[in-house]
Amino acid sequence: MPETKKCNRCGEIKSILEFYKRGNSYRHICKICNKEAVAQWRAKNPEEASLKRKIWKSTRKEKDRQLAKNWRDANVERQQTNQLQRLYGITFDQYTQILESQGNCCAICKSKVPGGKGQFHVDHDHLTGKIRGILCSCCNLMLGLILDSTENLDNAVKYLNQDIENNLVYVSEYINRKRYYATMFKEQNGRCLICGLESQKLCLDHDHKTNKIRGLLCRNCNAALGILQDDPALCCAAANYLEANK
Repeated sequence: MPETKKCNRCGEIKSILEFYKRGNSYRHICKICNKEAVAQWRAKNPEEASLKRKIWKSTRKEKDRQLAKNWRDANVERQQTNQLQRLYGITFDQYTQILESQGNCCAICKSKVPGGKGQFHVDHDHLTGKIRGILCSCCNLMLGLILDSTENLDNAVKYLNQDIENNLVYVSEYINRKRYYATMFKEQNGRCLICGLESQKLCLDHDHKTNKIRGLLCRNCNAALGILQDDPALCCAAANYLEANK
């Protein structure tokens, strides 16, 4: 027989299971009486009750966030495995094998620093779903910006190797830069020199070593060149990576 206890409010003798637990003991009033008492107090003190509820909710959320963080920290490999299987259909061991086959570095820039949140990214063909390799955060982002296009990368190489010695306008000269932008926009027919995208607002791209203007690019191509460090060799490496994984 379960242990019994007398409620100090209604006077009934009930099972101990009908009382809320407090530490190592139980409350002096049963669950039903406790709910009635709480409801009466809230009706008499609506503002204080509302404030307490907000505080309780905030504390509960904070505790839940901390519990979730503790679980993630304690189950890093399991979490990564679940994510890899859900998104790419591979296990954590397969991910590790691919990374090791690349020399534990990015397949494009060969960096051993993953960047981002500290984990290398699985790169895949968005049309076929085929996994191409493991990349650092920057190279993975760069391929997205360049639209996974070898043609755009080849254009980027040509663009970076162009002769800009005759371009006498420097980024620091604001008035000349503004005039030069209008002239170049007209000459390029409002199109990016790399991907050919037509836009009403193109970015003024310049050589970071000499500060000389090279041309007008769309936002994505301009950002991609920044990630590629204006290095034609990296552009070629990215193009070769895409060609090898068609």
